[in-house]
Amino acid sequence: PDLMPEEEIKETFVAGQWLVDELVSLIEHQPDGAGVQHVMMIAPRGMGKTTILLMLRFTIRDSDLAKRWQVIQFPEERYNIYDLADFWIEILAHLSADTQDTELLERTDSLKTQYRKNDDLQEAALALIKDWRRKHNKRLVVLVDNFDMILEQINDEQDNARLRNMLMNDGTMMLIGAAPTFFEEARAYDQPLYNFFKIYNLPNLAFEQMQDLLRKRAAIDKQENFEEKLQANTSRLRALEHFTGGNPRLVLMLYRVVTHSEISEVRLALEKLLDEVTPYYKHKVESLPPQQRKIVDHIARISSKTNEGLTPTEIAAGTRMTTNQVSAQLKRLAEYGYVRAANIRGRSSYYTLSEPLYAIWHQMRFGRDARERMGWLVNILKAIYDAKEIDMQSKLLEARFRESLTAGRLHEARNSLEYQRYLAEAMVDSLMRARVMEGIILGHLELNDLETLKRDVLPIIQLEELSPEILTKLNNAGCIDERYFMKGEQAFKAFLDYMLNSLKEGRFGDVLPLIEDLLKEIKTAPVFWDIHGTALGGLGRFKEAIASFDEAIRLDPTDDFAWGRRGIALVELKRWEEVVASFDQALQLNTSSFETWSLRGRALYELGKHKEALDNFKRFLEIDPNNLEALVYCASFSYALGKNSDAFNYFDTISQINPDTPKSWALRGVSYMVRFFAHMHEEDYKSAKDAWYETIKSFKKIKNDAWKDLFLKAIIEVTLVDKPSLMRMRFVRQLIEDSDLDEPFFPLVRAIDYLQTNDASLLEKLSPEVRGIVDEIVAKLRQAYSQTAKPQRKPRAKKKKSASRRRTKKQLR
Repeated sequence: PDLMPEEEIKETFVAGQWLVDELVSLIEHQPDGAGVQHVMMIAPRGMGKTTILLMLRFTIRDSDLAKRWQVIQFPEERYNIYDLADFWIEILAHLSADTQDTELLERTDSLKTQYRKNDDLQEAALALIKDWRRKHNKRLVVLVDNFDMILEQINDEQDNARLRNMLMNDGTMMLIGAAPTFFEEARAYDQPLYNFFKIYNLPNLAFEQMQDLLRKRAAIDKQENFEEKLQANTSRLRALEHFTGGNPRLVLMLYRVVTHSEISEVRLALEKLLDEVTPYYKHKVESLPPQQRKIVDHIARISSKTNEGLTPTEIAAGTRMTTNQVSAQLKRLAEYGYVRAANIRGRSSYYTLSEPLYAIWHQMRFGRDARERMGWLVNILKAIYDAKEIDMQSKLLEARFRESLTAGRLHEARNSLEYQRYLAEAMVDSLMRARVMEGIILGHLELNDLETLKRDVLPIIQLEELSPEILTKLNNAGCIDERYFMKGEQAFKAFLDYMLNSLKEGRFGDVLPLIEDLLKEIKTAPVFWDIHGTALGGLGRFKEAIASFDEAIRLDPTDDFAWGRRGIALVELKRWEEVVASFDQALQLNTSSFETWSLRGRALYELGKHKEALDNFKRFLEIDPNNLEALVYCASFSYALGKNSDAFNYFDTISQINPDTPKSWALRGVSYMVRFFAHMHEEDYKSAKDAWYETIKSFKKIKNDAWKDLFLKAIIEVTLVDKPSLMRMRFVRQLIEDSDLDEPFFPLVRAIDYLQTNDASLLEKLSPEVRGIVDEIVAKLRQAYSQTAKPQRKPRAKKKKSASRRRTKKQLR
């Protein structure tokens, strides 16, 4: 940045104006003598620290501050400073150059020859700086980039102590520094400069700021129609945001690559970039203590494969440390800017690297094999190219392979196949991927490159997806086992099994074109129409799915599968009368499917036939009296219809069934949860308390925390909002505390504590994400309680009878 013209720096400056304004305000309010506040900016390389220092310099120079402050700005690196005397001499050299004061320059040069001892020289140089200040009645703002490097070169605690003493007790200068990490001299409690600077951490560019930066850069470069290009490349910009972490320098470096380059250029440009950052990342990691280095390495290795954060427990297991050790080290690494935590309800649970580029660099440098080392390229290609572009690039490489092969340039031909393989791995559509992979296989067979075929290509594909012709060629070349080479009926059966398994796994897009090709030849098999309808339904094309099931039923009216799946598609379209009719047909043919009974009950409910919905589940209990799911429905519907005695009978039956699966424990937990609400409605707090503990006991057995959100929302809506009272609030608060659920129910706990105490600090100390959740709960409870505080009209006599016991539609659901 300091080599760019001033106007260009100003015109491309984004996102940092708030900090420039804050630093200017800080300078304006500095005391004349002791007590000057000094500043340190912390951010990775390329985040704009130098640009902010330059903008601060321009702002001071062009304002009234220039009458009272003289700006001194060091270059990004200064290798000639090895003690405090060098530091003061450097300030004098810049001061004399900036002010064109030849006399000051001569006096500075004479000091170097006059004082041979460092201590004497540093005192004389500092005295000369103070003398200049008195003479010109101006103080200094010293802007020092990479200040950590200067301290590392000085490497003397005594000099650091002298520096602190001077900066703290003398008003001659204000130091504003910058460093890529929170360096030891400022973070270690036993160092003289510990806790001395006011720290500013520069945030990454937000997506909108990143777009603004590119617009300004394009304006400087006089690019035409740039806004249209920006809109057309939104998905690539999102990928750019992820891989650069919002780092301005990386954004500008990679933007041209990801928007205009072929795959080979993308790879070469990114490999060059990763090579250039190697010294920086090596230094960053090697400067860490061994335990921290091991943790960072583990996070990099795992997150580069999964693109997910890791919990302290997972990191501890992977590094053979204790969880407490890992948690303590993660806290330090977060403070130093190496990792960042993802907050979930105020608790730091998952940790990832602060710089996504470091994970890519680590993957390329330390991957165990070629495929793992190039995984980063596959991820980037997947992010920056859509399906159409990948297909276009693949065809281009296919043509290039053929051209190279014809010309005898075998090395280039192999490279084209390699790039095409990376593209294939980035393809989402499995059919397209299989087609491209088949072309790659044929290419390697033409080259007689069987080693690469076996080592790099075959391990990453599903052989079942390949055509019989390709399998035959692989079998003849000795690349696959005989068992994969199938013929006749065996091949067709394997093909049918493949489609059915694909449906079970949710790969509907894979199945649809295959079954449609089959239906062109064979249109009279109901099972094919069943598969076709299921695939269409899985893709959300419900009307077409119904038409396929209708065809299956026309061919075989006793096809209970088609009747049931037809009903499921109708559920998605909310055609409830037809849902009931379709499921009635399915149940005449097969009464054992609880899914059919369950969805039929839902349809009846949606039609307002609540009693019939309850009867629906009673009928299923005649078939399977101990079906927990049906019992839970009956208990819940009975409670919602005001039949509490029936509900409690169902609850008692549920409690006598001994669950032995996670699903059974979950259903038992739901039943006790509803029972808890029923007792709360009757204000039977003793029974409610018993039901609460049974709920918690059951849910804890399933080892899945999803129930906590369900229970929490239900407590708020059904117990505290539907029939609010202070006693209920206190009762629920005590149950949460006694059950040791303060942490998962933290938003509700904090909301109740605030409503009971009106202590604003309980909310002010929350993180922004958690504060929003707590505020929402507080508002909901306040509204409910304020409504109960208003005088109520007497209910009409005719509505006293049973309407008061009915639950709302929301509760019934």
